Amino acid sequence: MDEKPDAVLKTYLRQLRWGLAPQSAGDRDDIVEETRLHILARIEQGQTLQAVLASLGPAEVYASRFNDEMEITGALGSEKPVAVLFAILRRAHRSLTAVAAVASVLALSVCALAFVVTAGLKPFDPEHIGLWLSSHGSLLVGSISNPTDHRELLGGWIYPVAAIMVTIAWLLGRLVMLWTLRKIARKSHV
Repeated sequence: MDEKPDAVLKTYLRQLRWGLAPQSAGDRDDIVEETRLHILARIEQGQTLQAVLASLGPAEVYASRFNDEMEITGALGSEKPVAVLFAILRRAHRSLTAVAAVASVLALSVCALAFVVTAGLKPFDPEHIGLWLSSHGSLLVGSISNPTDHRELLGGWIYPVAAIMVTIAWLLGRLVMLWTLRKIARKSHV
């Protein structure tokens, strides 16, 4: 036997409220009330409750769309690198763009870290630590055991170069993350 429409609507809205648990109580109440009014308006236009609910999809999925949008909007609004990075990381399993952004930020971070560690260790062993150019033309940041086959390129300039590399990595990483999250946000609105 079919449930009464009121009971079906209440069950859907209760499940929606549960799915919106990550949101504040006020936002949760607003979303549930807007959804209820939207459903009732479509019923007044002649659609059945089952048709309206089918078009919205399961309450958990409908709630997850709100949760995703609120997280992305919050991260973009704050522009805090950690919030933006976590928002991207949570989408890496379903977005190649997010994976590429994480890989780019990781590569930039490793490069900057290599320069910082090299600059930090340079005073302890200046003959073996630095930015090296081999006789074959390859570059190496770090420590080498035989400096006779290599030429050290920076000397004391490793310190400002390390600072510049950290700054570049920070700025590029931040730009990549914000661009990626904006692209993900645009795709989620389509």
